[in-house]
Amino acid sequence: GKQGTRYRVKATIGTPLHKIFKAFSILVNDQDRIIIGGPMMGFSTYTHLHPVQPDMDIVMIQGRDILPEISDYPCVNCGNCLRICPANVPVNILVRYLEADLYEEADDKYDLSSCIECGLCAYVCTAKIPLFQYIRLGKHELLKLRAEV
Repeated sequence: GKQGTRYRVKATIGTPLHKIFKAFSILVNDQDRIIIGGPMMGFSTYTHLHPVQPDMDIVMIQGRDILPEISDYPCVNCGNCLRICPANVPVNILVRYLEADLYEEADDKYDLSSCIECGLCAYVCTAKIPLFQYIRLGKHELLKLRAEV
């Protein structure tokens, strides 16, 4: 729940999340963020109609008052993302290529495919750049580009 309450739920695949929320009297507002898969490696859905999936292990609800701040400030080259990356990906440079839609170059020169998508880079980013989201988007766009060839 939003107040830190935890529930262990067994649900049928395909059940809309709102039915589970209703069963436990959890009120989800339009401004709340529903996170599937956990805070570091999960993804957000803004609809309570999202169905339960076979690989779904965690569903979190973040109230608007505790949503992490995301900015469009430029990278300050602090190096926090470089030091914490377990795959030694040069995240600060990689993301600049991704921002410029240079997906092939990002993969060839700066190891886009080597990223294990742990989310640590975004967690420690001083400028609060959504690094993890850029990397996921970059991998998705790269797959689309390669499928067209």
